Amino acid sequence: MQIVYGIIESAAKCYASVFITGESGTGKEVCAHANHNSSNKKDKPFVALNCAAIPKDLFESEFFGHIKGAFSGAVNDRIGAFEMAADGTLFLDEICELDLSLQAKLLRFLQSGTYQRVGDKNESNVCTRIVCATNRDPEKEIEEGRFREDLYYRLNVFPIEMPALRDREEDILVLSRYFLEKFSNQLGKGFKEISPELEKAFMGYEWAGNIRELESTLENAIILNDSKVLELEMLPVSIRKKLTKKLNSVNSGKDGAVNVIVEKKGSSKDVMGMQVKPFWLAEKQIIKSAIENCDGNVHLAGDLL
Repeated sequence: MQIVYGIIESAAKCYASVFITGESGTGKEVCAHANHNSSNKKDKPFVALNCAAIPKDLFESEFFGHIKGAFSGAVNDRIGAFEMAADGTLFLDEICELDLSLQAKLLRFLQSGTYQRVGDKNESNVCTRIVCATNRDPEKEIEEGRFREDLYYRLNVFPIEMPALRDREEDILVLSRYFLEKFSNQLGKGFKEISPELEKAFMGYEWAGNIRELESTLENAIILNDSKVLELEMLPVSIRKKLTKKLNSVNSGKDGAVNVIVEKKGSSKDVMGMQVKPFWLAEKQIIKSAIENCDGNVHLAGDLL
């Protein structure tokens, strides 16, 4: 996350496009807001647009606006997202969901800086900073012909990859306590801490939905319960079962290792106890060590590995 913060600060100093990638729930829109608020344009508009929610036939109107009478139902002039975000930031979420034909129109605007409202013969120009995000792999989308390579390179000036929550172990408890305090205060509840058992379960869980899943889990538990300590049994049944299963797995051996009994030939004892660490744990330790040795440079560590 310190690498992410550093890139946000660097990107905020210029007006170049930012391309944020990461799994769903990792905080891509929060990152976009942070980028805008760190820039000298923070007093200008921040406009968010979900590309996956825009019907193909309304794309141009949503992005560039239209004039009265341009099509059936256009009873008034309407400004588009680019004009709304003039001198500020336009956040295009789920950019890889955009239809190929619409990608071409977006690219034309990015190259020329000019656009036309639907039904208008006059061209307009606007200075808007583009920050986009996707939970897909853009390079894979390009390989499979679903995303334009030229548009990708136009947008991918400052790439930011949001790490999954399971890769941010040190942050899980920090975020858990933050959400506990936040929702407890909002809802007038008396929660002050999380039980050690539940904290241990949180640390061992994969969090497929990332920060969003953690936040909704705590909000649900706090709405339905009231106490000083948040316990495992207060969580929703679906996640409680998953956490209990993971907790039992963690308790079976230190650091996820499994206790086994094996025969050792040539030993004075025929049977001895030992711990076997799974491959994923060894791999994780190697990756962490490589990143530390590269002073936090993830790309360099990846190349060396």
